[in-house]
Order: sequence, then C-alpha cells, then structure tokens
Amino acid sequence: MIQKINTALWRFLAAKKLSSRSLPTKIQAIQLLAKYGKPEDQAMLLPLINERNNAIRLSATVSLRTLFRQDQSFKQALLDHLQNASVLTKLTIIEILQELPLEEREEIFADTITTATDDILYAVVQALKGTTDINLLDAMLKAADTKDLVLRKTAYLAWFQGIANMEKEDRIQYATPRIHQLIRATYETKDKGTILQNILAYADRKELPEPKAYPEFIIRYLIELINTWEYDPDVNRAIHQLVVPAYFTFREREQMQERPYIQI
Repeated sequence: MIQKINTALWRFLAAKKLSSRSLPTKIQAIQLLAKYGKPEDQAMLLPLINERNNAIRLSATVSLRTLFRQDQSFKQALLDHLQNASVLTKLTIIEILQELPLEEREEIFADTITTATDDILYAVVQALKGTTDINLLDAMLKAADTKDLVLRKTAYLAWFQGIANMEKEDRIQYATPRIHQLIRATYETKDKGTILQNILAYADRKELPEPKAYPEFIIRYLIELINTWEYDPDVNRAIHQLVVPAYFTFREREQMQERPYIQI
C-alpha cells in the first residue's frame, strides 16, 4: 500500500516537473516516469521525441523504451506517430519498436525495408536482425549493395545472423544459390567463415551457381580463410568450382558478362 502511494506521488511530481523550464528538472522528470510511470504516461513522453534538445529527446526515448518493454499496449500510438514523423523521430520510434517480438517487427517493417533509404534503412535493418524470412533476407542483401560502409556491414551482419538462425537444411537450401553473395559478405565483414565453410561442405555441387571471376585480393583472402579451417576435400572442390581468378579467360564469352562486384 505504501509503495503504491509512493509510486503515485512520484508520478504526480514527475508530471508537474515535466513542464519546468529548467533542463535538469525536466530531464529528471522524464527519468522518473521511466521508473515510476505507467503505459498511459507515453502521452506525455511521446511529443518529447520531437524536441530539438538532444538531452531531452534521448531521455524521452530511453523512458519510452523502458515503458514499452514493460507494457506494449501503446504500440498503435507509436505506429500512428511514425507515419508523418520527421526522419529523426522515425529513427527514435523504430528504436523503441525493437522491443517488439521479431514476428511483429517483420510484419511492421516488411514493406519499409524495400523502400527506405539512408538512416531509415539502417534502422530498419537493425530492427529486423535475426529474421529468417527469405524475402527480408534478400532485401538485406539488396541494402548491402551500397557504397555506405556502415550500412553495408550492418546489412551483411544482419543477413549472417538470419542465416545462422535457420535450421540446417533450410540454411543450405537458401545459401547455396546465393553462395557468391555469401563469399562477398564473408570478405566484407572479415567473418571467420563458419557459415561459408558449412555451406561449401554440405551443398549439392550440382546446385551451385556458375563460377565467377574474382580479383586476386579475394583469392588470397579465401586461401587464407581456408587454411584456418579443418581440411575438407568437399570444401576445396566447391571453391574450385565456384571461384576463377579474374585474369583467366572463360571459354564461353557469356560467362564473362557477370562479374562479382567487390567494393573496397
């Protein structure tokens, strides 16, 4: 009973202090709402994520995410606010929505990942990290096809996590026809190559895509990577089937039309 009274008192004081012109007082009020607030207090906090003052905006974000973690009943309010928000506010809301179960995030951001750009795309990729949905994983691959180093690495890491979360057979079935993208992603992120090794070892070589020409620095990287793995003749055969040094000439001219796009 005493605890409920104290909580109600702190909420009342926080609501009063929220209108203060003193920055430290206002931030303290926001923090109090995170500790003692209820889901309905989001109505007071949500407008604050539009503030120009970074301290207020970040404090409100943390408090809203804390409340949302405890009770997600105001999800629709966040989604409604997301529609016409500024880029900065959208980034904030997407961050808060990361507290939702993955299945709900997949539903919310399924369309956004195919249309978003720049910072919004980065935030959406982060929000979908861990998904095993094939369409979303392919959208991450598309997002990784950029000169933006941060977005590219983020998209590849999210893609890796999704593949790692798949069941073994599903992983092999998905990654085998995308093995060239997997090679590139492994190189770009300087991954240890565990997933690549697994796919090379267990993929049906008849299902592997056509070989591609690779520049010398990728060839060197792959050789160094293979030398860190336990010897497996199936892995070596698969690599031999897939990777051709760029200075070699293919017999069929049409095979030269598509080369791997490696950004450094």
